[in-house]
Amino acid sequence: MNLSFAALSLAAVLACSPAQAHSGPFDTSFGDGGVRNYGFQPAAGQAGDSARAGCPGPGNTFVVIGAASGGSRIVTLRLKPDGSLDPAFSDDGKESFAFVADYASHAPAVCLPQGDAVIVSSVTAPSGEQNLRLVKVGRDTGLPVASFGNGGVVDLDLDLYIAGLDKAEAPVGLNVLDNGDLVVTGYVSTPIQPTAGFAALLDATGQVRAAKIVDCWIASTAIESPQGALWVFGTDGFDGCRLTVNRATLAPTARLVGAEAQVESLVPGAARTVRGDTVAMAATMTTAGVSGVQGALVVFRGNSISTMALPVIDSRSFLRSGISYPAVQILPGGRVLYGSSATHIASGQALGMYFALARIGRSAAEDRLDAAFGGGGAQPAYWQPATPNCGPDAPRQWLSRMTQWLGRPAFVGKADAACLGTNASEDYLVGRVETNYLFGDGLD
Repeated sequence: MNLSFAALSLAAVLACSPAQAHSGPFDTSFGDGGVRNYGFQPAAGQAGDSARAGCPGPGNTFVVIGAASGGSRIVTLRLKPDGSLDPAFSDDGKESFAFVADYASHAPAVCLPQGDAVIVSSVTAPSGEQNLRLVKVGRDTGLPVASFGNGGVVDLDLDLYIAGLDKAEAPVGLNVLDNGDLVVTGYVSTPIQPTAGFAALLDATGQVRAAKIVDCWIASTAIESPQGALWVFGTDGFDGCRLTVNRATLAPTARLVGAEAQVESLVPGAARTVRGDTVAMAATMTTAGVSGVQGALVVFRGNSISTMALPVIDSRSFLRSGISYPAVQILPGGRVLYGSSATHIASGQALGMYFALARIGRSAAEDRLDAAFGGGGAQPAYWQPATPNCGPDAPRQWLSRMTQWLGRPAFVGKADAACLGTNASEDYLVGRVETNYLFGDGLD
């Protein structure tokens, strides 16, 4: 256990009082009805905790890493399958170290094959100028991995690699390639483009190999293509966008864009390979004649793109983009689980989560919602603590990332556990989803 962690009284306060009314497709063998929150005492006058990454750990554990104390520290938890802290990790199940980055902004993360995690955040100066900061956290220690960058941290100023940038540098995605290289994707601003996609390539030690503006409005994911090139996914603002770029230099060689006439805006989230050259990307969209923001799965097959609109279930299942981006997990039989923060249409607050399950076929004509999931293929979800301030309403809550754990999708994010309406009352939120598709046997 980090001694400075104890000295600053940043010990975890496991705010896991009995739930009032959790609702959703949760695996009830985890936590309190499938979800659990983990809060920490303030440090140096700062409060607010947001989980960024969850990675499978040794012995069926789950390692959760995030920003704590308002973005002034990284806190790592190691959880047992039931959601309790694993005391075999750092004496008490948690570890901490100082790390300064923007707290409220989206901070994508990736689990590396050996179990360590990398998180990339924006760091905003008083002038509004932004840079990126990456940190690699050891699975077994909860501390920075010294062989990465400078003592586990890489400060990446895209202005050093891309001429003519304005202030914004915002990460949306972070992916690891087969050789251990990392690709950061997101958007920057220029004097003539308020939003322009970018990709940055780093090797496994954190050395920057290339960084370029790419011809997508926002870039959200990078995946190696079956031919050995690199695909960068995102949107052009209205349609799905896939760029083929050189694996070493990021120089573009091809561009594929969809043609959805009714879509008024399309914001990309995470993308994952379903099979071969078929990739499913989560997105949020607005369409002509439909109020609010709804979910979508953008499916890339070979040289074609199709978009599947996801149903709006009720007034609390409209979606959000910008603070958190939608996530996907690939399940057996070509099934794709979509997860996102959800917004109450009347208040505009993120008061829940939204999940949808679709089967992605060999052609767009075969794509369909899995009607057995939630009744119609989509289901809202709400974590609700027995906190007096919350009353009958669910608190603000956000889903940040999904991954596989114990054969099921697990998610991490944050929630306003005390219902005070401020960042300072936010806790880590961790949950596990039950889809009834347990084993990834590769059969399709």
